[in-house]
Amino acid sequence: MALTQKVQSSGSGSAASGLSTSDVTTLIKSNTPWQYIESVTASSSSEIDLVNSNIANFNALYIYFDNVNFSSMTNARLRLFLDSALKSDSGYTASTQMGNNTSNTNQGTSSYDSWIYGGQTYNWQHNLTGEMFINGNSANIKVAQANIAAKNSGSGAIRSDFSGQYTGGGTITGFRFFNSAGSITSGQFHIYGLNKHD
Repeated sequence: MALTQKVQSSGSGSAASGLSTSDVTTLIKSNTPWQYIESVTASSSSEIDLVNSNIANFNALYIYFDNVNFSSMTNARLRLFLDSALKSDSGYTASTQMGNNTSNTNQGTSSYDSWIYGGQTYNWQHNLTGEMFINGNSANIKVAQANIAAKNSGSGAIRSDFSGQYTGGGTITGFRFFNSAGSITSGQFHIYGLNKHD
């Protein structure tokens, strides 16, 4: 692919042709690891659906939690959309290492209806910040890993190192974020897909 610079003539001549939209897309995909898909903003929402037709084009996905806040002390949960259908069956399992500024614990769930990706033992509420990686490359297994921090209703610092697996067929087409109690009052969820370079 040739790159050309668009130069405006000082006279009445026409400008040289620039990059096409296709060329720019190819250039970005070839030189950046992640492609932006969408952002969703919470506003006293009982749940947040991050659903976009472009999600299905990627096997590996990255979600950034941007200053997410809850209305009360709670734990945070996630369900998958597979082939546009929300999955709330018992196919979710997880292992989580959690802690605050004075203690820590390990906890796991199996045959659950969602992933509890944080706040399970140490409930959190404010300034949820961190990242989650999800891979759905295998036809019947979806795997997630997250490292997220927040604070509780006081001055406690909460952290969650999460790993999860969902067993079930279908392509990932979206995510539903919700809590065990209360609403998601503010903040954003940003999603990206991994550009693979063969």
